[in-house]
Amino acid sequence: MQLRTAMRDYVEAVIRHEWSIQAERGGASQRVRAASLSIYRLFAVQTAAARKDEAAVDGAALEVMSQIQTDRNRRTLQAGESLPPIIWLAAIGSGLIVVSMSFFLFMEQAVPQMLVTSIMASTIALLLCVTYVLSHPFAGPLALQRHFCAAEAFLHTLQVFASVDATR
Repeated sequence: MQLRTAMRDYVEAVIRHEWSIQAERGGASQRVRAASLSIYRLFAVQTAAARKDEAAVDGAALEVMSQIQTDRNRRTLQAGESLPPIIWLAAIGSGLIVVSMSFFLFMEQAVPQMLVTSIMASTIALLLCVTYVLSHPFAGPLALQRHFCAAEAFLHTLQVFASVDATR
């Protein structure tokens, strides 16, 4: 029972605290860290008899918790990441070079030349916009908390916890 409560606290803390922190500035929530560590503490204070009787279950639960911790650490690190300035310099510089090279490709008429150059510049601008949006996974119009993401999986987990509690 204590373990389910600790896991529920962890899931609620991720949904209510950590996702908003990651969207605003990146990083981790101290509340989620504390909830995560309390789960490990529950395993640590078990008696030797309880550990022996439920060794297989405890092993599986610890494996799941380890995976959850790994996923959380990865998510926390990625929340603060964006593309380095050198990548942006290379992407924008390459775009400018490609567009300026289009002026050296001569067409007989100016209108098709301007049309092709405009399409090429628009495509490069669109790719730069997509790169920017995808480099900030917790912010912007495609932010993870607004679309199918782990937050929905966490909400589903809370529903599973509630249904398990209702059957007892």
